Amino acid sequence: MIRLLNKDALNKLKLFYLLKESDEIQTISSVSKKFSLDKRTTLRLLQAFQQDILQFCLEKDIHLDFQNERNIIFTLVDSFDPQILYVNYLEQSINFKACLDIFNQDFTNISQFSAKHYQSVSTTKRYLDSLKRLVKQYDLTLDLAKNQMIVGKEHQIRYFYYTFFWESYSSTQWPFPDIDLHRLQVTLHDITKNFKNLPIPDVNKMIVWIAVSLIRIKQGYVIDYEEDYQQFQNHNLSYDQFREFALTLAETLSLPAELLTKYELQFLYFSLATTSSFSHHDFYSVVDIDTNHEFVPVTASQIWIKRFCTFFEISLTPNEYFYLYTNLLSLHSRALYLIGPSNVYGILDNGSNIFKRSPDNYVKIKQFCLKLERDEPYFSLIFKRNNQLIPQYLILVLDLLKRKEKPVSIYLASGLNVIERDSLQEQMKDLNPFPIVFNEHIEDIDLIITDVSIPKIFSKDIPVFHWNPIPTKKDLKLVTKLLSELHYVKNNK
Repeated sequence: MIRLLNKDALNKLKLFYLLKESDEIQTISSVSKKFSLDKRTTLRLLQAFQQDILQFCLEKDIHLDFQNERNIIFTLVDSFDPQILYVNYLEQSINFKACLDIFNQDFTNISQFSAKHYQSVSTTKRYLDSLKRLVKQYDLTLDLAKNQMIVGKEHQIRYFYYTFFWESYSSTQWPFPDIDLHRLQVTLHDITKNFKNLPIPDVNKMIVWIAVSLIRIKQGYVIDYEEDYQQFQNHNLSYDQFREFALTLAETLSLPAELLTKYELQFLYFSLATTSSFSHHDFYSVVDIDTNHEFVPVTASQIWIKRFCTFFEISLTPNEYFYLYTNLLSLHSRALYLIGPSNVYGILDNGSNIFKRSPDNYVKIKQFCLKLERDEPYFSLIFKRNNQLIPQYLILVLDLLKRKEKPVSIYLASGLNVIERDSLQEQMKDLNPFPIVFNEHIEDIDLIITDVSIPKIFSKDIPVFHWNPIPTKKDLKLVTKLLSELHYVKNNK
């Protein structure tokens, strides 16, 4: 819901991420250049951000200093969650407050809303114009003359508000005071013990979906119509099992009967299964797939896998096939039947982090998708509905693509004991998106990493990276960059 922010808040968030992710000390000049601003405007932006840090009581987490008006000193505690900063800006947004008031049925008219938030009517109208554009992306309209105000199909309204609450409150306060969160969490925990064969991918997301649905039903808005998504079946999350689970939950919590109608349960099942993903660990055993070839996402997902294997010359095990098929079915179903932007990566990300981690494979997946869109008619519509599928595809197949790559071979010469060295090697494997192997001998080695002196006669012409006896964050960043360069050269000869 970052689209609810005004320009000033958005620039401050961009500034935060620039300073957070930069490997070098930034200056007033460098920030001015990156933001296409003059130095005076950049200085005002820094001053405003510094004031916000104090206003949000984040001075123990974020330190910002630029007193000499040259170098910008920025430090951040490791435990800080950027979502906290984002939510603080979001809660100040007029559009956010309007969405919340409309959801809670507290929005009466523009005049009263403007007076409540100390805004002129003309300023409020200008902000609401951008909100109109946002809800339109969800196939909805904003019409303040109607009782509901955000108008459209009920399942789309719920998707909009699920996204609104999930992105704005997922790591902070509970936004539904009429619903007892603790009781809901405890009940879900207890019931799931009796449904061990029901792999609910994300209980936290399920809680938000249930809360939004309960409040909408209480307000008199129900799903009582047929839609194509009701054909959806996820073989890893059985609808019959889910229905039994939902009935048990409803009975325990005395939930309203309206939540248990066929159409309501079908939507809750569909929304839960398609707004989460399943990991490799869910596919240790092969199961039968009951495929409905008249359901477009089924056919599209099967075509995708066939084309993927051909394009990348990859063979899949049965378990890998079911892992890919299940997640692709969810991705394609959500793209076709839950209309609206879906950011699954993080604030201001949209897949940029996965691009940084594996730029070569990102380019290859993009080329694959362009060919897929050109050759297969299903995908022009799918990509039109959701333009963020490429990074999600890459997340799914990154481990599969690693099999095609030549690993970077490392010799680690260290004074660390065996346990510490093994832990460090595992950490380095996690940090790098491409395959690396550690060898015990200096034959066929691409890089020597050491905290001790290595005689030239042993290292020969092999690159040597010297780091501290206990590697620092800076050491790990530098060696990751070097490994990335070696990997690129080795795989692009």
